[in-house]
Amino acid sequence: MQSSVNEWRLPAAGAPDSRARLLGRAIEAARAGNGAALMELLSQDVEYISEGGGKAAAALRVLRGPARIVQLFRRLGRGLDYQLINVNGELGVIVMMGEAIVSVIGCTTDRQRISGIYVMRSPRKLARFSPTIRRICHDP
Repeated sequence: MQSSVNEWRLPAAGAPDSRARLLGRAIEAARAGNGAALMELLSQDVEYISEGGGKAAAALRVLRGPARIVQLFRRLGRGLDYQLINVNGELGVIVMMGEAIVSVIGCTTDRQRISGIYVMRSPRKLARFSPTIRRICHDP
């Protein structure tokens, strides 16, 4: 297992349309706080890896299994907004609280379910996304 987001290379898995639909459904479930719907979208061997760059809170270990990951999203996901975004050429999710970027999420899929969730929370790395988010949020 790779230890840093800088080293993660997310494989292109799933057709772009099916991937967009899958991540869109996951965003809807997260926004609604619907743990059952989110659970259905995660594979049985799903892994959650996060990185805070020593400056932001992040899971200290890899979380495995849909139940643990859904529990985490239910606990921490209140008041957050999720939007699809292109991250390093792959479809990902940006997580915001108001106008502040909280994290950027990359995912791997098996075309039907999410099999890997990779969360970047390092403020230094998230700062790179600020101009992009301003354009997305403020362009007509």
